[in-house]
Amino acid sequence: TFKSVTFKLAGNNSRLFSKPAFNLKIHDEDLYGRSQFKLRADGSEPTFLRTKLVSDIHNRLGVPSISTNYIKLFINDYYMGLYLLSDTYKPSWVKQYYGEKNTPNLYQCEYLFDFKPAYASSCFNENKDVKENGELKSFLEKVKNAKSASDIESIFEVDHFLTEMAIDYLLGSWDHIQNPTTGHNFYLYKQKNNGKWIYLSYDFDLDFGMPSEKLINMPFEKYIKKNINLVDLLILQNPTRFEKILKDIVAKVFNPGTLYPHIDELKKFIKPLVQYDKTPDAKGNYPGRLNTLAKDYYSMEVWDANSEFTRVKTQYAYTYGLKYWVLYRYRFVCNYYKMNCDSVYMNENYRYTVNRNVEYRDPVSPNTITRTSNTNNNMARTSNTNNRSSTAVSRNSATRKVIQCWSELTNHECCPSTVTTVTYRDEYGDWGFDYNKKRWCGLTRYKEPTPDKVCWSKPLGYDCCKSCKVYLKDENGSWGIEFNRWCGIQSYCKK
Repeated sequence: TFKSVTFKLAGNNSRLFSKPAFNLKIHDEDLYGRSQFKLRADGSEPTFLRTKLVSDIHNRLGVPSISTNYIKLFINDYYMGLYLLSDTYKPSWVKQYYGEKNTPNLYQCEYLFDFKPAYASSCFNENKDVKENGELKSFLEKVKNAKSASDIESIFEVDHFLTEMAIDYLLGSWDHIQNPTTGHNFYLYKQKNNGKWIYLSYDFDLDFGMPSEKLINMPFEKYIKKNINLVDLLILQNPTRFEKILKDIVAKVFNPGTLYPHIDELKKFIKPLVQYDKTPDAKGNYPGRLNTLAKDYYSMEVWDANSEFTRVKTQYAYTYGLKYWVLYRYRFVCNYYKMNCDSVYMNENYRYTVNRNVEYRDPVSPNTITRTSNTNNNMARTSNTNNRSSTAVSRNSATRKVIQCWSELTNHECCPSTVTTVTYRDEYGDWGFDYNKKRWCGLTRYKEPTPDKVCWSKPLGYDCCKSCKVYLKDENGSWGIEFNRWCGIQSYCKK
């Protein structure tokens, strides 16, 4: 027991979830060298595993980071449910990790856009006795004026920053420095031993494709959605150093051979705790659910499925299964960056199970079609994965080739016999990804539907569609697009 503690709600969005997060501060004493902790409910994701896994990845790599474990929380003998206990980047953490007492240079940053000195005031010093931020401003000025990595090597832990960027990239993280609207969830600390500033990342519950599915088959240069001078300076100008670190992380920890057994181990450990957390009392109330209006309850079946290979619906949108994300991210990175990776998991015929009972079945299509406003009422076609150039959609009829698979209607080739794994599913059937050509391909073989006796769009100068995806409706009817040409949707699509 401790004589004096502060216990309060934590997090900007904590009240939106059924189980809130809490901050715990122990006064004048400590627990294993720490005196400040965060109790995370992680209601944003179904598995209780994401925060723990990312913390463990950092710790396995031996880089400065927080640690996370599991607890059963009781308040005045009332069971509040399963929580994750994380230490936090506070002066007590600095003292434990670096041996510096009452550091004057530990800043929590929110809205520090592009590391610009103008936003220095958005970083808050954890030492309340420090009123000036001159050293932080000086650091940010030097970053702003730097022309190469060598200009800041003596004042910034460059390799550590590259490691954090590589981890974020592999995990599909989007809510740290790369968040286009906030640029937050990180600290900056000036180390007393060498005078270098270090970037410290936290909040990992939205990692592993949660909810950032489009990132699974994306190179780093496409992953960064906003201009960040530090990223441009240290990575994009010359990616050699970054790619070396990226490959080292993949070899050491971000691979199925390492992560799958660890996921299995954690699942086995927390399963009875998760079951207890999801068991209502005699009145039908679940432990710790203070906000009864929240929609973040996940069943045991969803917990188990999303821990494996099944994509499920979440409060935000939907998210890949943990093992699925690891497998396909691993494959893409290994292929794109030309790595020599484990043939067991690179094999397209590697087998796994998807729980169809809870699977979310409305995936993002490999294509997105964006309507543009112009006098010809054309459409511009873009891709979110293959960097194909836009092409105009014509309303002119033309002779069509013999179709082998449904994807050819969207100008995508059929998959070769070596590609058998289903990555997406939409109105055009099943899709795979051809890593040799670095593009999507169709798996579902084409079967000619029974056409209408009269094609209603023919008198207007357009063939009728074979598929049923509608992109436009007007006074004439519903319109689709095949082979980059407009076509009329047939009546069998309405049945």
